[in-house]
Amino acid sequence: MKTAIAFFVYNRLDTTQVVFERIREIKPPRLYLICDAARPAKEGDAEKVAAVREFLDTHVDWDCEVHKNYAEKNMGCKNRVSSGISWVFEHEEEAIIIEDDVLLDVSFFRFCQEMLEHYRNDPKVMMVGAHKKLENYKTPYDYLFTADNYIWGWGTWRSTWEKYDVTLKNWPQRKAEGLMHKVFMDAKADYVEKELDLIYEGRLDTWDYQLMLCLAENDGLCVVPNVNLINNIGMNREEVEKFICQIALSGAVDFISKYENTEGGAPGIIGHFGLGFYSAFM
Repeated sequence: MKTAIAFFVYNRLDTTQVVFERIREIKPPRLYLICDAARPAKEGDAEKVAAVREFLDTHVDWDCEVHKNYAEKNMGCKNRVSSGISWVFEHEEEAIIIEDDVLLDVSFFRFCQEMLEHYRNDPKVMMVGAHKKLENYKTPYDYLFTADNYIWGWGTWRSTWEKYDVTLKNWPQRKAEGLMHKVFMDAKADYVEKELDLIYEGRLDTWDYQLMLCLAENDGLCVVPNVNLINNIGMNREEVEKFICQIALSGAVDFISKYENTEGGAPGIIGHFGLGFYSAFM
Protein backbone atom coordinates (compact mmCIF):
# COMPACT_ATOMS: atom_id res chain seq x y z
CA MET A 1 0.00 0.00 0.00
CA LYS A 2 1.49 3.32 -1.10
CA THR A 3 -1.50 5.67 -1.14
CA ALA A 4 -2.35 7.88 1.83
CA ILE A 5 -5.69 7.45 3.58
CA ALA A 6 -7.79 10.29 4.99
CA PHE A 7 -10.09 9.09 7.78
CA PHE A 8 -12.99 11.35 8.80
CA VAL A 9 -14.43 10.71 12.25
CA TYR A 10 -16.67 12.43 14.74
CA ASN A 11 -18.49 10.98 17.75
CA ARG A 12 -19.22 7.34 16.95
CA LEU A 13 -16.63 5.19 18.68
CA ASP A 14 -18.25 1.88 17.75
CA THR A 15 -18.21 2.38 13.98
CA THR A 16 -14.87 4.20 14.13
CA GLN A 17 -13.29 1.14 15.74
CA VAL A 18 -14.67 -1.21 13.08
CA VAL A 19 -13.51 0.95 10.18
CA PHE A 20 -10.14 1.61 11.83
CA GLU A 21 -9.49 -2.14 12.08
CA ARG A 22 -9.91 -2.38 8.31
CA ILE A 23 -7.46 0.50 7.85
CA ARG A 24 -5.05 -1.27 10.20
CA GLU A 25 -5.20 -4.35 7.96
CA ILE A 26 -4.05 -2.22 5.03
CA LYS A 27 -1.35 -0.35 6.98
CA PRO A 28 -1.19 2.82 4.89
CA PRO A 29 2.16 4.64 5.07
CA ARG A 30 0.45 7.98 5.74
CA LEU A 31 -2.79 8.45 7.65
CA TYR A 32 -4.70 11.73 7.91
CA LEU A 33 -7.16 11.95 10.81
CA ILE A 34 -9.85 14.61 10.54
CA CYS A 35 -12.37 15.19 13.32
CA ASP A 36 -14.94 17.89 14.01
CA ALA A 37 -15.40 19.36 17.48
CA ALA A 38 -18.40 18.61 19.65
CA ARG A 39 -21.64 20.56 19.31
CA PRO A 40 -21.87 22.80 22.40
CA ALA A 41 -25.61 22.35 22.83
CA LYS A 42 -25.57 18.56 22.37
CA GLU A 43 -25.42 16.78 25.72
CA GLY A 44 -22.71 14.13 25.87
CA ASP A 45 -21.20 15.09 22.53
CA ALA A 46 -17.91 16.33 23.97
CA GLU A 47 -17.32 13.04 25.78
CA LYS A 48 -18.08 11.00 22.65
CA VAL A 49 -15.76 13.09 20.48
CA ALA A 50 -13.01 12.85 23.09
CA ALA A 51 -13.37 9.06 23.22
CA VAL A 52 -12.98 8.79 19.45
CA ARG A 53 -9.90 11.00 19.42
CA GLU A 54 -8.31 9.10 22.33
CA PHE A 55 -8.86 5.80 20.54
CA LEU A 56 -7.20 7.04 17.37
CA ASP A 57 -4.35 8.66 19.25
CA THR A 58 -3.44 5.36 20.92
CA HIS A 59 -4.08 2.68 18.29
CA VAL A 60 -1.88 3.39 15.27
CA ASP A 61 0.62 0.59 15.88
CA TRP A 62 2.30 0.18 12.48
CA ASP A 63 5.00 2.18 10.75
CA CYS A 64 2.90 5.16 9.69
CA GLU A 65 3.21 8.91 9.32
CA VAL A 66 0.15 10.27 11.15
CA HIS A 67 -1.27 13.75 10.57
CA LYS A 68 -4.11 15.13 12.70
CA ASN A 69 -6.60 17.88 12.02
CA TYR A 70 -8.89 18.10 15.03
CA ALA A 71 -11.26 21.08 15.02
CA GLU A 72 -11.40 23.22 18.17
CA LYS A 73 -14.93 24.47 17.43
CA ASN A 74 -17.75 22.64 15.70
CA MET A 75 -17.66 23.34 11.97
CA GLY A 76 -20.59 21.27 10.71
CA CYS A 77 -20.60 18.68 7.98
CA LYS A 78 -20.07 20.94 4.96
CA ASN A 79 -17.12 22.92 6.29
CA ARG A 80 -15.45 20.14 8.28
CA VAL A 81 -15.34 17.62 5.45
CA SER A 82 -14.53 20.06 2.65
CA SER A 83 -11.80 21.83 4.62
CA GLY A 84 -10.40 18.49 5.76
CA ILE A 85 -10.05 17.23 2.21
CA SER A 86 -8.45 20.53 1.17
CA TRP A 87 -5.94 20.11 4.01
CA VAL A 88 -5.09 16.58 2.88
CA PHE A 89 -4.39 17.80 -0.65
CA GLU A 90 -2.03 20.43 0.65
CA HIS A 91 0.23 17.45 1.35
CA GLU A 92 -0.79 14.74 -1.10
CA GLU A 93 -1.26 14.46 -4.86
CA GLU A 94 -3.84 11.68 -4.42
CA ALA A 95 -5.58 10.00 -1.50
CA ILE A 96 -8.25 7.52 -0.45
CA ILE A 97 -11.02 9.11 1.64
CA ILE A 98 -13.04 7.17 4.20
CA GLU A 99 -15.70 8.19 6.71
CA ASP A 100 -16.36 6.54 10.05
CA ASP A 101 -19.43 4.60 8.90
CA VAL A 102 -17.99 3.15 5.69
CA LEU A 103 -16.62 -0.40 5.90
CA LEU A 104 -14.69 -1.14 2.73
CA ASP A 105 -13.81 -4.52 1.36
CA VAL A 106 -10.06 -5.10 1.58
CA SER A 107 -9.85 -5.42 -2.20
CA PHE A 108 -11.02 -1.82 -2.70
CA PHE A 109 -7.74 -0.36 -1.49
CA ARG A 110 -5.75 -2.10 -4.21
CA PHE A 111 -8.43 -1.33 -6.79
CA CYS A 112 -8.49 2.35 -5.86
CA GLN A 113 -4.71 2.65 -5.81
CA GLU A 114 -4.42 1.03 -9.25
CA MET A 115 -7.15 3.25 -10.70
CA LEU A 116 -5.54 6.36 -9.24
CA GLU A 117 -2.27 5.39 -10.88
CA HIS A 118 -3.82 4.34 -14.19
CA TYR A 119 -5.99 7.44 -14.70
CA ARG A 120 -3.69 9.94 -12.99
CA ASN A 121 -3.16 11.97 -16.16
CA ASP A 122 -6.63 11.56 -17.67
CA PRO A 123 -8.64 14.75 -16.97
CA LYS A 124 -11.89 12.98 -17.91
CA VAL A 125 -11.64 10.62 -14.90
CA MET A 126 -12.01 12.64 -11.70
CA MET A 127 -12.55 10.09 -8.91
CA VAL A 128 -12.72 6.43 -7.96
CA GLY A 129 -15.61 4.99 -5.95
CA ALA A 130 -16.30 1.74 -4.07
CA HIS A 131 -20.09 1.72 -4.15
CA LYS A 132 -21.82 0.15 -7.13
CA LYS A 133 -25.34 1.56 -6.69
CA LEU A 134 -26.94 -0.12 -9.71
CA GLU A 135 -26.36 -3.69 -8.58
CA ASN A 136 -28.51 -5.14 -11.37
CA TYR A 137 -26.47 -3.49 -14.10
CA LYS A 138 -24.31 -6.19 -15.65
CA THR A 139 -21.09 -5.72 -17.60
CA PRO A 140 -18.30 -8.14 -18.55
CA TYR A 141 -15.68 -5.62 -17.44
CA ASP A 142 -14.00 -5.25 -14.06
CA TYR A 143 -15.08 -1.65 -13.67
CA LEU A 144 -17.28 0.97 -15.27
CA PHE A 145 -17.73 4.74 -15.42
CA THR A 146 -20.50 6.96 -14.11
CA ALA A 147 -21.23 10.67 -14.00
CA ASP A 148 -22.40 10.30 -10.39
CA ASN A 149 -20.13 10.90 -7.39
CA TYR A 150 -19.82 7.76 -5.29
CA ILE A 151 -18.44 8.92 -1.95
CA TRP A 152 -18.92 5.86 0.26
CA GLY A 153 -15.21 5.14 0.22
CA TRP A 154 -13.50 6.92 -2.64
CA GLY A 155 -10.25 8.26 -3.97
CA THR A 156 -9.26 11.27 -6.00
CA TRP A 157 -6.44 13.57 -6.98
CA ARG A 158 -5.45 17.08 -5.97
CA SER A 159 -6.18 18.12 -9.56
CA THR A 160 -9.83 17.15 -9.13
CA TRP A 161 -10.24 18.80 -5.75
CA GLU A 162 -8.80 22.08 -7.07
CA LYS A 163 -11.91 22.31 -9.28
CA TYR A 164 -14.29 21.81 -6.34
CA ASP A 165 -16.26 24.78 -4.99
CA VAL A 166 -18.01 24.27 -1.66
CA THR A 167 -19.81 27.63 -2.01
CA LEU A 168 -21.58 26.73 -5.29
CA LYS A 169 -21.01 30.19 -6.72
CA ASN A 170 -21.76 28.92 -10.25
CA TRP A 171 -24.91 27.02 -9.35
CA PRO A 172 -27.55 29.63 -10.44
CA GLN A 173 -25.97 29.81 -13.87
CA ARG A 174 -25.59 26.03 -14.18
CA LYS A 175 -29.18 25.51 -13.12
CA ALA A 176 -30.39 28.00 -15.71
CA GLU A 177 -28.41 26.09 -18.33
CA GLY A 178 -30.11 22.85 -17.30
CA LEU A 179 -26.76 21.20 -16.64
CA MET A 180 -28.06 18.40 -14.41
CA HIS A 181 -30.69 17.45 -16.98
CA LYS A 182 -27.89 17.06 -19.52
CA VAL A 183 -26.14 14.60 -17.21
CA PHE A 184 -28.91 12.63 -15.49
CA MET A 185 -32.40 11.38 -16.25
CA ASP A 186 -35.07 13.92 -15.36
CA ALA A 187 -36.14 12.41 -12.04
CA LYS A 188 -32.57 12.22 -10.77
CA ALA A 189 -31.78 15.70 -12.15
CA ASP A 190 -34.84 17.19 -10.43
CA TYR A 191 -33.78 15.72 -7.10
CA VAL A 192 -30.17 16.88 -7.41
CA GLU A 193 -31.31 20.39 -8.35
CA LYS A 194 -33.48 20.48 -5.24
CA GLU A 195 -30.55 19.49 -3.02
CA LEU A 196 -28.19 22.00 -4.64
CA ASP A 197 -30.79 24.74 -4.16
CA LEU A 198 -30.97 23.93 -0.45
CA ILE A 199 -27.18 24.01 -0.10
CA TYR A 200 -26.88 27.25 -2.06
CA GLU A 201 -29.55 28.84 0.14
CA GLY A 202 -27.80 27.69 3.31
CA ARG A 203 -30.59 25.33 4.34
CA LEU A 204 -28.67 22.06 3.92
CA ASP A 205 -25.30 21.47 5.60
CA THR A 206 -23.46 19.07 3.32
CA TRP A 207 -20.47 18.98 0.98
CA ASP A 208 -21.10 16.09 -1.43
CA TYR A 209 -23.53 17.50 -3.99
CA GLN A 210 -20.95 20.18 -4.73
CA LEU A 211 -18.68 17.36 -5.92
CA MET A 212 -21.46 16.09 -8.17
CA LEU A 213 -21.71 19.55 -9.70
CA CYS A 214 -17.93 19.66 -10.06
CA LEU A 215 -17.99 16.48 -12.12
CA ALA A 216 -20.85 17.77 -14.26
CA GLU A 217 -19.18 21.12 -14.93
CA ASN A 218 -15.99 19.39 -16.06
CA ASP A 219 -17.65 16.56 -17.99
CA GLY A 220 -15.98 14.23 -15.51
CA LEU A 221 -16.44 10.58 -14.64
CA CYS A 222 -16.12 8.36 -11.59
CA VAL A 223 -14.64 4.86 -11.89
CA VAL A 224 -16.53 2.20 -9.92
CA PRO A 225 -15.94 -1.55 -9.60
CA ASN A 226 -18.31 -4.03 -11.22
CA VAL A 227 -19.18 -5.37 -7.76
CA ASN A 228 -20.09 -3.42 -4.66
CA LEU A 229 -17.10 -3.11 -2.31
CA ILE A 230 -18.65 -1.17 0.55
CA ASN A 231 -21.06 -1.65 3.42
CA ASN A 232 -22.47 1.35 5.27
CA ILE A 233 -22.60 0.53 8.99
CA GLY A 234 -23.61 3.94 10.28
CA MET A 235 -27.35 3.93 10.83
CA ASN A 236 -28.96 2.42 13.90
CA ARG A 237 -32.65 2.21 14.82
CA GLU A 238 -32.63 5.62 16.51
CA GLU A 239 -31.23 7.25 13.40
CA VAL A 240 -33.73 5.49 11.13
CA GLU A 241 -36.52 6.99 13.24
CA LYS A 242 -34.80 10.38 13.12
CA PHE A 243 -34.60 10.33 9.32
CA ILE A 244 -38.03 8.87 8.62
CA CYS A 245 -39.35 12.24 7.44
CA GLN A 246 -36.44 12.59 5.07
CA ILE A 247 -37.23 9.13 3.74
CA ALA A 248 -40.85 10.07 3.16
CA LEU A 249 -39.94 13.32 1.42
CA SER A 250 -36.99 11.97 -0.53
CA GLY A 251 -38.75 11.79 -3.86
CA ALA A 252 -38.60 8.01 -4.10
CA VAL A 253 -42.26 7.57 -5.02
CA ASP A 254 -42.08 10.16 -7.81
CA PHE A 255 -38.82 8.67 -9.02
CA ILE A 256 -40.28 5.18 -9.33
CA SER A 257 -43.58 6.28 -10.88
CA LYS A 258 -41.82 8.06 -13.74
CA TYR A 259 -40.17 4.83 -14.86
CA GLU A 260 -42.74 2.14 -14.11
CA ASN A 261 -43.96 2.02 -17.69
CA THR A 262 -40.57 2.30 -19.36
CA GLU A 263 -38.57 -0.56 -20.79
CA GLY A 264 -36.84 -2.35 -17.95
CA GLY A 265 -39.08 -0.75 -15.33
CA ALA A 266 -37.99 1.52 -12.52
CA PRO A 267 -34.31 1.46 -11.56
CA GLY A 268 -33.30 0.60 -8.02
CA ILE A 269 -33.89 3.40 -5.55
CA ILE A 270 -31.10 2.54 -3.14
CA GLY A 271 -28.43 5.21 -3.33
CA HIS A 272 -30.46 7.88 -5.10
CA PHE A 273 -32.04 9.86 -2.28
CA GLY A 274 -29.49 10.99 0.26
CA LEU A 275 -27.87 9.43 3.30
CA GLY A 276 -31.00 9.33 5.46
CA PHE A 277 -32.86 7.43 2.79
CA TYR A 278 -30.60 4.71 1.55
CA SER A 279 -28.72 4.04 4.79
CA ALA A 280 -32.04 3.05 6.32
CA PHE A 281 -32.15 0.05 4.01
CA MET A 282 -28.57 -1.13 4.42
